[in-house]
Amino acid sequence: MILQDRQGLPLRLNWQLLKNMSVIQSKSILSTDSCGWSNTSVSRCFGQLKHPPGKYQFKVQVSGPPSQLAKFNATISINYNNLKSAHTWQTAYIFLGILFNIFVAPVIGGVVMLIFLARIIRHLIG
Repeated sequence: MILQDRQGLPLRLNWQLLKNMSVIQSKSILSTDSCGWSNTSVSRCFGQLKHPPGKYQFKVQVSGPPSQLAKFNATISINYNNLKSAHTWQTAYIFLGILFNIFVAPVIGGVVMLIFLARIIRHLIG
């Protein structure tokens, strides 16, 4: 294990956000500190983007990673942090669907089954 100062190993990252093959935003970042860790991974945060919904292409290039990081597998994960709580018609639809399945559907199903059962009994008796 290689010990460094409190800031960690510097890692330069260049990224571009493209839409229709044209660069919308780009940045070069020098990251030195982790923003999260677990037993299996260490995370570094490289910034935030705010753009309207659409189809985008995200390109990343790590410039000259330190040799101490060569033995680790690197992955890129895009996370959605600091989003406001939202309530949309889809979440309302799901919630109402769950309520329907729990409370209304069994009652309707029971009534329909009783009607069919009564018709079958009338048919067998009559």
